[in-house]
Amino acid sequence: MKEKRPDQLWLNETMRKLDCTLDEALDIWAEDNAIDRGEKTDFDLTPEQQKNVKQYIKAKKPPCYSMENAAKKRAPRKPNDEKRDIINKISGSMYSFHQYDEGTPAEFVENIEIVNAEREITFTIGENEYSLTLTCHRKPKK
Repeated sequence: MKEKRPDQLWLNETMRKLDCTLDEALDIWAEDNAIDRGEKTDFDLTPEQQKNVKQYIKAKKPPCYSMENAAKKRAPRKPNDEKRDIINKISGSMYSFHQYDEGTPAEFVENIEIVNAEREITFTIGENEYSLTLTCHRKPKK
């Protein structure tokens, strides 16, 4: 099969950019075509190097980004008894809370509900709904 010759524009650009002769540009073209056809070249890996490449490729297992696997791997959260006790004490004491308007007690706190046993309480005072969220901050790094 007769090899196709590169067009003059490609040759001129290659010679200008790589600062090479016409013969060198033709050699580059021939090497590129050989690589495209899958032929062996001077800079191919040796069989030993190819074996090493296969080992390195097989050595690492690709990461799994599936959300199903992430949920399975997550460690169960430890219950925080201290936060649970604080939420229970606050909700128990809210029954005696009053909304103060110029020093006189107004409406009582109603509909007290613990939404999350270690985190949130919701309640109403009159027509307004409120929620309290308890946050335990991390210890500062030293």
